[in-house]
Amino acid sequence: MQEDNKISFQGTLIWLITSLFFVYEFMARVMTGSFQATIMHDLDISIVEFSLISSTFYQIVYGLMQIPVGFLTDKFGLKTILTTASLLTTGSIFMFSFVDSFWAAAISRILLGLGTAAGFICVLITVHDWMPRKKMATFIGLSQFIGTLGPMIAAGPLVSLSIDAEISWRSLFFFISIAGLGLTLLILLFVKNNPNPPQTYAFRILRKDLSFFVSLRKVFRQRQLWAIAIFSGLNYFAIEYLAENEGISFLKSCGYSYQFSSYMLTLAWLGYAIGNPLLGLLSDFIKRRNLVMRLGISLCLGSLLIIFYFPANHIILIASFFLLGIGSSSISIAYAVITEQTNDDYRAAALGFNNAFVFVVISSIAPIVGQSISHLQASQGHLTPTMGNYQIGFSAVIIAVAIGLFISLLGIRETFCKSQQTPSLLNY
Repeated sequence: MQEDNKISFQGTLIWLITSLFFVYEFMARVMTGSFQATIMHDLDISIVEFSLISSTFYQIVYGLMQIPVGFLTDKFGLKTILTTASLLTTGSIFMFSFVDSFWAAAISRILLGLGTAAGFICVLITVHDWMPRKKMATFIGLSQFIGTLGPMIAAGPLVSLSIDAEISWRSLFFFISIAGLGLTLLILLFVKNNPNPPQTYAFRILRKDLSFFVSLRKVFRQRQLWAIAIFSGLNYFAIEYLAENEGISFLKSCGYSYQFSSYMLTLAWLGYAIGNPLLGLLSDFIKRRNLVMRLGISLCLGSLLIIFYFPANHIILIASFFLLGIGSSSISIAYAVITEQTNDDYRAAALGFNNAFVFVVISSIAPIVGQSISHLQASQGHLTPTMGNYQIGFSAVIIAVAIGLFISLLGIRETFCKSQQTPSLLNY
């Protein structure tokens, strides 16, 4: 068992490698959005088909795998699952660099969903097995911060590299897949299963006391968990959608350059990275969860209104993307509320359900937005969507976030940072 305050070199190395995979998979999931226009052109696909590839197919698989991958990790061990996940992720990126049709791209993204589903879960298990219990919350927060480097790199820096070095998106994906092989080698060489993990399941993905289906049944019966899951999905939807789909194309239609537009998404993810610990500290300090959740989703709604309908001023636009990221990070408070409103015997299942539902929401709404924009473009005879087309289509995003705000106001109980069931070791 790990000593309460001792951090081993081996544990730190394993945590760093696992966190590096989290960065890699997070980058892989969103970088298609950075090259939307060229990918659509080269594959001869529509906006709707791109949203299905970039969001729907990927998010459905990723979301559905969130709970099962916890069981698989318990059964086969951290090293086996992480190695398999890295190979799947690397292979899917390699495959995507050669795709020439809609269905080939779709299969690649489905494989990516299978591989990346283990990213954050493996981080949680690594922290649980290799880090001191008293520092678990700290290392989970650090892992989330590090992981957000992935989408930050996938936006501005990758776009700049592609433009400055005149590298096509296919070549870029190919080189990134080669880097993934190096990461897989690191996992094979250094990641190990801890033979004597701490005897607490505060951060295990699923306890073994209950079967898979019994845990899910308990979760499905909790109205509060449904409300929190809907809030989480609608709160996080906008930043993920803009990164994976229309964010850069919309800003280009407003007259901004490709590089400036891509760095706006990097800035949003920077806000998300900073917001995770910042809103967590604020919530703990004022002893309120729901109040901070309302603040976060209100920031999302206000920022999106400015970004979509008043994008003319550079300074205001920059501030809005940063605040969008901070607001979206209030999803981390939702996870804290779940730990405070559920019993130990199905708490982990509830956390997995929430994470899965977030991606179900994204995969469901993204094609609706894409179809709206595509229909407006076609009906007006434009070759590419205009700013007005985007603004009307994005009204679905505004409505979704507004519903999330309404749910936070009326549907989620305040916990005052105290467990409403049995004591939990998971703190934010």
